[in-house]
Amino acid sequence: MQIRRYSAISTVSILTVAICILAGALAFVLWKLRQSAQDLAQAQKSLHLAEKTGGVGTWELDHATKRVHWSPHIYTIHARDPDKGPPALLNGIYYYHPDDRAMVGNHIQKALSSGEDFEFRARIIGDDNIVKNILSRGSCKLDREGKVTGLYGAFVDMDHNSLPQEYKP
Repeated sequence: MQIRRYSAISTVSILTVAICILAGALAFVLWKLRQSAQDLAQAQKSLHLAEKTGGVGTWELDHATKRVHWSPHIYTIHARDPDKGPPALLNGIYYYHPDDRAMVGNHIQKALSSGEDFEFRARIIGDDNIVKNILSRGSCKLDREGKVTGLYGAFVDMDHNSLPQEYKP
């Protein structure tokens, strides 16, 4: 009879210790997650500052969904209201100068079909009707089989520190 009482006490003690260890581990994991979130937020602020200072913006395309993501400075380069979101994939080409659209389309199509990186210089016409010279560099996202699943890249506003020129068709 006395053996059972000690056995029950031992089981409760072991469970109590195990719960305390798990609670401590959970508290540590939560602390690390908060720290990581703070580090990520700071990195995002630094990236935004670097983009703004250097006239650089980043973009991303999901090939399956055709969804486009623009960083804040891509909106600035295009003089587009961020509340509108990025243009639909097929409408994005219309930001390019009419003389540059075929070349841009060829680079994108080649990247999507071959998986090769690309780089080109072109002119875009922002929502403010100002022509900007840009350098675009892009890379392909590949799945495990090497199939292109998307593109990502950067625009450099080559006129970042120059006087703007209005587009006159």
